[in-house]
Amino acid sequence: MAEIRDPMIPRDTSPNMARMQAEMLMALPEASRLRMGSGMFDSARLLLISDLRERKIPENMWPGEIFHRVYGAEFDDKARERIASHLNLQAGKSR
Repeated sequence: MAEIRDPMIPRDTSPNMARMQAEMLMALPEASRLRMGSGMFDSARLLLISDLRERKIPENMWPGEIFHRVYGAEFDDKARERIASHLNLQAGKSR
């Protein structure tokens, strides 16, 4: 039978090390964990926007592109395209 792994644990990290890391993070004050999470979010956002600009994606298409990158694997092709189209239409209306 195949091993069932927690999807939040990287494949190159042993379960024991992942547990130790989680314990260390949870030992930090809440404000520190919030700052770390916020910083990671900001970094990921900047990387994503930089890539969209480098690929010359028009800004009105960014919402759909971001959706594909962040949530795309959670939906089937038809739903993914419907949601991305809706996001792009909404972005066009707000400009």
